[in-house]
Amino acid sequence: MTIRVYALFAALLLVSCASSPPKYSNSDITSADTRQQQIQLYESLEAELNAKPSAKNAQIYQEMLTQLGLLIAADEITRIRQELESSMVLSGFVPLSVISDTWTSASQLSKWDKSQYETLIDELKQYQSLTEKAISDERNLLGALQPGSDPVGRVEILERISLLYGDNAEANEAYTFTYEQVRNDLSMQGETSMQRMDFAHALAAYESLKRLDPEYPGIDALISRTRTGLDAGNFRNLLVNGDIEGAYEAFLEISRRDLNVTEKREFLGPSHNLAKYFESNAEILTDSGQYAGAYNS
Repeated sequence: MTIRVYALFAALLLVSCASSPPKYSNSDITSADTRQQQIQLYESLEAELNAKPSAKNAQIYQEMLTQLGLLIAADEITRIRQELESSMVLSGFVPLSVISDTWTSASQLSKWDKSQYETLIDELKQYQSLTEKAISDERNLLGALQPGSDPVGRVEILERISLLYGDNAEANEAYTFTYEQVRNDLSMQGETSMQRMDFAHALAAYESLKRLDPEYPGIDALISRTRTGLDAGNFRNLLVNGDIEGAYEAFLEISRRDLNVTEKREFLGPSHNLAKYFESNAEILTDSGQYAGAYNS
């Protein structure tokens, strides 16, 4: 009787062990909707395997780990690629600081799927090579500029270099310092030239200033005022030099512009002189009987 009881108990124990389901199954992978849940499941499986590497479910768990690793790595790489694309500057370059940060944060991918990790690293190396070449090209342009020539162009190159580096204190400081210096110099040049009534140089300075800083306070008014002064001076010179036809064409061109009251005053004197010329010329032609010429005058 005792032998039969032990035999029955052993049989029941074997049946119980054989029918016991694994702690984790593929349905757990399906249920893990978020990246955090997937990582938690991965770590749980990993801990179970480390604790019981020879358990009968070890192979199942290992296959689940591989599957989870592929999913986690694929999602992470998709996110990383989107961030790289959104960080691009100057029509397709990833800043070096972004590449460096991504390289560090992507190191964990090798744990989940080494193949996808290596693919991403190759992509980062290509981005790095392209950006480093772009920086080299910009530095060559900077070196080719003659001292004092095209200050705005110099600032623009330094800005591009700063963008290509990204979070780089030295590159950012070089750009910011030069930008402020050139901005102040152009403003001073424009103001000084206006005081000397050197409208040509003032206009060049203010147009360069607008190219550098389109939002510079009152820049459009300064350019308009300077251009008016330059045109008025040219108008006067044409009259002084006796180029009546040229003065008349200049007057027609100026009259098409939308001038404010102050700007219109710049042309009152020379316009009055031009009108007096035509009036005088018409009287002369009338007195000599050249009525058609007088009419046209």
